[in-house]
Amino acid sequence: MVKKRKKSKRRKIVKRIPPVRIPPVKTFKQDDIHSYDEWKANMPRWLEKIQDLIERGDIEQARKLLVDEEIQKKLAKIGDDDTENRFFVRCEVAMLLDSTNQAERALHYYSETLKIVDCAGVYNKMGLLYANCGQCTQAIEHFQKAEQLEPDGIYIWTNLARCFMKTGRSREALALLRKAISVNPQYREGYPNLLYSLNYLSDVQSSEIFEESKKWAQTQAPANLAFTNHDNSLDPHRKLRIGYISPDFKKHSVMYYFESLLNGHDRNKFELYGYGDVESPDTVTERLAGKFDIYRDIKGVGDKDAAELIRSDSIDILVDLAGHTGRNRLPVLAYKPAPIQATYLGYPNTTGMDQVDYKLTDAVADTADQQQYYTEKLVFLPNGFLCYDPGRAQLPIMPLPMTHNKYVTFGCFNNVSKLNPPMVKVWADILNAVPDSKLILKFHEGEDLQVREYYRNLFAEQGLENPRERITFFGWLTNSEHLELYNKIDIALDTYPYNGTTTTCEAVLMGVPVITLVGSRHASRVGLDILTRIELPSFAAQSPEEYVKKAVALAVEPDSLIQIRATMRQRLAASPLCDYKLITSDIENAYRKMWRDYCCSKGIEITEVSPPEDADYKPRRYSDHAVINIDVSYDELSPANRNKDILGLENWEQPDWLKEAERCVSEGEHEEAAKLLDAELLEAHIATASRAEKVFIRYVAAGLLCRIKNPQRAEVLYKKILETLPNNIALYNELASLSRNMGRVNEAVQYLETALEIAPDEPKIAGNLGVYLLQLGQTEKAMALLQKTVEGMPENNYAHSNLLLSMHYLPDVDRKDIFEKSRRWGQSNVPLSLAKTQHNNTLDPHRRLRIGYISPDFRRHSVAYFIEPLLDGHNREAVEVYGYGSIATPDKTTARLREKFDTYHDIKTLTDEEAADLVESDEIDILVDLAGHTGFTRLFVLAYKPAPIQATWLGYPDTTGMSQVDYRITDSIADPPGSEKFYTEQLYNLPDGFLCYGPGEIMPSVAPLSAIEKGYITFGAFNESIKINSVIIKLWSRILKATPDSKLLLKFKAGRDDEFREVCLRQFEKEGISGERITICGWVSLPEHLNLYNQVDISLDTYPYNGTTTTCQSLLMGVPVISLVGEAHMSRVGLSILTRVGLEFFAASTPDEYVSKATALAANPAALAKIRAQVRARMAVSPLCNRDLFAKNIEKAYRRMW
Repeated sequence: MVKKRKKSKRRKIVKRIPPVRIPPVKTFKQDDIHSYDEWKANMPRWLEKIQDLIERGDIEQARKLLVDEEIQKKLAKIGDDDTENRFFVRCEVAMLLDSTNQAERALHYYSETLKIVDCAGVYNKMGLLYANCGQCTQAIEHFQKAEQLEPDGIYIWTNLARCFMKTGRSREALALLRKAISVNPQYREGYPNLLYSLNYLSDVQSSEIFEESKKWAQTQAPANLAFTNHDNSLDPHRKLRIGYISPDFKKHSVMYYFESLLNGHDRNKFELYGYGDVESPDTVTERLAGKFDIYRDIKGVGDKDAAELIRSDSIDILVDLAGHTGRNRLPVLAYKPAPIQATYLGYPNTTGMDQVDYKLTDAVADTADQQQYYTEKLVFLPNGFLCYDPGRAQLPIMPLPMTHNKYVTFGCFNNVSKLNPPMVKVWADILNAVPDSKLILKFHEGEDLQVREYYRNLFAEQGLENPRERITFFGWLTNSEHLELYNKIDIALDTYPYNGTTTTCEAVLMGVPVITLVGSRHASRVGLDILTRIELPSFAAQSPEEYVKKAVALAVEPDSLIQIRATMRQRLAASPLCDYKLITSDIENAYRKMWRDYCCSKGIEITEVSPPEDADYKPRRYSDHAVINIDVSYDELSPANRNKDILGLENWEQPDWLKEAERCVSEGEHEEAAKLLDAELLEAHIATASRAEKVFIRYVAAGLLCRIKNPQRAEVLYKKILETLPNNIALYNELASLSRNMGRVNEAVQYLETALEIAPDEPKIAGNLGVYLLQLGQTEKAMALLQKTVEGMPENNYAHSNLLLSMHYLPDVDRKDIFEKSRRWGQSNVPLSLAKTQHNNTLDPHRRLRIGYISPDFRRHSVAYFIEPLLDGHNREAVEVYGYGSIATPDKTTARLREKFDTYHDIKTLTDEEAADLVESDEIDILVDLAGHTGFTRLFVLAYKPAPIQATWLGYPDTTGMSQVDYRITDSIADPPGSEKFYTEQLYNLPDGFLCYGPGEIMPSVAPLSAIEKGYITFGAFNESIKINSVIIKLWSRILKATPDSKLLLKFKAGRDDEFREVCLRQFEKEGISGERITICGWVSLPEHLNLYNQVDISLDTYPYNGTTTTCQSLLMGVPVISLVGEAHMSRVGLSILTRVGLEFFAASTPDEYVSKATALAANPAALAKIRAQVRARMAVSPLCNRDLFAKNIEKAYRRMW
């Protein structure tokens, strides 16, 4: 059982008392206004109540109390002569409105206070609000009014300087910051703002920043503050305690790089502490806090107190993630609370502190000669210092804009502080060199009209004609809108001397190449660093002239741009930049070296000794080496069980190396498992084993090889065992399963027929053979064998599930028959008497609900395309999400999904009853099954009714037949009125569809219509062969006959089986279609699978079992789908999907209409080409891909059920 660390009993979250949020009263400058602190002590109770709600995170309830009508009633009770209360109450109301994200109303109440007292503090607050809203001009006006009232207000100068930096007035900004520092060298905000600002200026040398950094350290973080003794145990090999300190554990660009590090850390070797000083915690804060072993909130905790806390935690290595950026806690490191301290990620330069030992970087971002400008020792990570996690929003990449615009669009989305006159000059040169080209600039202040005008004038001064027509500005956008804007960009232009980081990664993610200018210091080399990791350093320029030349050369090569756009995202995904395990390993190696060097410096002799194995470690049970297709464990038939005694192995213990290999496979460490199962090593182990041990080792090793996707070697081992155990039916079953998975279905059938000859009455073998024959179209014989399995194993639920699922593939399926068989099975095998009748869940209709999802498919599986968007979209304030995964072979998708649950349990080795007890102990309110009667299902856990409400959704197109399952989640198109009589569950129809599709990272570009180049129409069907039957082959043949020269491309796993291909082709030949017109493909990788759609003009859906994932993938690749609609859910999924994207006219209600629609579309290639160009974009904005809408709908359903 694996629980997400968030629920660890040992985790402690240290709560804080928030400091006062408004300036000290000295800023008010009025004799009749007493101290704010004095007033605060007697603040009206109604204001205290709202503040308490905000501090508890109940923003919605606070907003409900901040209604103007109620506020005015309270204000009306204050006497006209009570200036103090009239002023402070309005101030407090404004601050509370600001805290609840109501900026416009906050500004109104601040304005009201100014009618009472003309106050510098209020003007300052209003300036901050305007700045946060991207209205720099208004912000500057208010800061300057504040300065007039309080000429010595250094905090006002700092705020004003920030705005000056954003409006091109960098010299004025630096003057203000230096003035603030000269007035008060200890002013906390002065130096960091100056140091950070210096990084934006192109004429500032590294040496100047270095010297200023050291001055700050001498003034505010002197070396004599440092603790000199640390009690950390000097064991170079032990588990290390790492502390990360940051103000940015929230929705912030730093988290695109840090969260993946948290996910990748080896918790057997490192214990992670988080120290967060987060001004406004959000859902990201909550998520990150759960990923530390211990998280402490240090907001409001003094520097020395925070240092003492870190010291008491015995942190070995403390890592700062902010440097001299906003709200940093570098002064905490001045006390040297950990024996080793490092800085990483958030700031592109030195801290200037002797107490910080290391800076984590790489040899591209910081060349060796830059060491002289760092007080820290540079640690060069071998594969780059960044690991980028694009997060949830990965929108489709649209075709190159210039192909339809007929002009090139450049773009830069970096923040406005990074723009400067020299960069504008370079961009103006590019625009002048590329006729009709345009530039999109997007930054937070982009809606400020005066900021826009400033930059238009600056471009005009640099020689650009008509800047108003050629430059488009955008302000703040949502994350999805921001990413979507890249679809309007052909080429991204990086800034200098401060390159983009997240914006560069986002551009690459969206298929947009980035031209960057390289300098000498870190801030101007990050672009090169990122491009180097994706093997595109040629887009980096060493001079402004080369920058212009590269941008112009790329702009006149549309074919190159199209090719680049098509491969950029895949290039990113396959690079070290997105390999969090690789980068985490590099960082952990760096930590270990730092620690060993420290131990050496203390006189400890280093010997290369592996750390002792965890005493609590227990190898997981090796389960289900051999499972038949119906997911019935074959353990009792396996050599490991059937032959252990007769082989003399009843007391034999598995060797340690084999146990370790099992552990690696179970925990998804496939590369390590592969090393342990290396062919030469394996044979060496076998060579020293007895004859009986050889059998056992080969059998276990073969099962493990299957699970790490090496079926070829597994097949060799199984065949070797057959020489010793020629009549063991489990071996024939394993070989059959391997053959089928490799697309050799006929060979799989032969193995199972041999097994049945050895054991004619073995129902499990009969069940598997039935499934395989169904794939070969031998329906009658297949169903007889499946029925035989049920009769031979009436108590076996998996056998019944296999029969029920298989019935859906029959062309003449009887819906009533499926319902009756499902209901009878439910009554006899999982009777209601098993169900728990009482639950202790708190009966509060409005509280946060605990939702559990149970599935065997939290892995690379079609179900993952639809559950992951929901996990991403769930409102964690409304629901707490638990996952119960029964995954035979966890993979990268498993690891990714696991982190998206609040709590995750691995229930693979638990019995149904044990799993039910676990669900009950978690006090799940609504348990949702995602598999129904499909493979490896854990549906039978629901028989015990561990949750008061249970539902089924997504993975299976029909009723469970179980009275214990209360609801089936669907929609009114997939299950129209009248369908209720075929379900034991109550149907709950979601308003915008029962599916939400997340296409994932791999999205090749949509190619032009293939028919234009080939001169004929290519139809396609990529559904599995089990969905292809005589009825649909007849319809496809009619379509081919009615469309001259057309061809059909089929793709399914068994497509590599020569015999099976011949069977398929003969079926078409019976219908008068030559085999030359049919192409059959077998299994290919996902990128190849999606690219194969670029050869298809029209997709043809299967019937009666429509495609789901294949239909979504077809639409993603711009290919329309013709679907035949029936009465049952499985025959209406195509219609449901098409309706969501506004393409329901491609659904046919009769076979004749199906043929007619396909042939009519094929006869109009112009319409096809237009559809192809629009479908992906249509899909992206449809309810089918709107995860937030879908999550909201399903959460409403849960709330209604509850």
